[in-house]
Amino acid sequence: MKKFLLSIVALMATYTVSAQFSVDPANLKIAAGEEQEVVISLTTEVEVTAYEMWLKCPEGIELATRLNEDDETEFCVDFEGNRHKSSHSIVSGEKAGEKGLYLISVTSNKNALLRETEGPVLKVKFKATADAEGAIKIQDSFAGTPEGVKYPFEDKDFITVNGDAINSISAEQTKSGVIYNMAGQRVSKATKGIFIVDGKKVAVK
Repeated sequence: MKKFLLSIVALMATYTVSAQFSVDPANLKIAAGEEQEVVISLTTEVEVTAYEMWLKCPEGIELATRLNEDDETEFCVDFEGNRHKSSHSIVSGEKAGEKGLYLISVTSNKNALLRETEGPVLKVKFKATADAEGAIKIQDSFAGTPEGVKYPFEDKDFITVNGDAINSISAEQTKSGVIYNMAGQRVSKATKGIFIVDGKKVAVK
C-alpha cells in the first residue's frame, strides 16, 4: 500500500497541464497602410474560464483601431467561434510608455467556463504603419480555471511579418504596363486574379 501511495504522489508531482495558443495565418504579408486579421485559437487540457496575453509587435506594426457605437476608439479585437458565453468580455489596451505592447484579457463576471477545451477564441486585426518585418510575439500569457489556478504559456514568436504584400489594384491602373498572367503569358489587360505588372505581382479584385 505504501508503494502504491508513493507512486500516486510521484505521478501528481510530474503531471503538468499544457496550455497553448495557435494563430492563422502565422505569416503576415502586409504593406504600409494595409490591415490583416489573425484568428487566435486556444487549447488546454482542462476547462478554463479566463485567459490573458500580451502581444509584442515589431516597429511598423500595431493593433488596428475602430470607432465603437459610442464614437470611442477601440482596438479591433473580437470573439471568434462559439466558445464564449454571454458573460465573457474582452479588455484590450496598449501598455503606457511601451509602444507596440498590447494586453488582451478575457474574463467572465460569472466565472463561466469556455465551451470546449480547444478551438478559435479571438479575431485580431493588425495594421502596418510602414513596410515592416519581424515577429509578433505572444508573451506573459496564461489561462485560468474557476478555482483561480493559472496555467502559463510559453513566450513565443507566433507571427512573422513580411512587408512585401500583394497590393490590390484596379484593372484601369494596369493599362500602362506590361502584363503577364501567372503562367508567364503576356495578356492585353488584367481581369480578376493575380498578374505580373511591370515586374511586380498584383491582385485585381
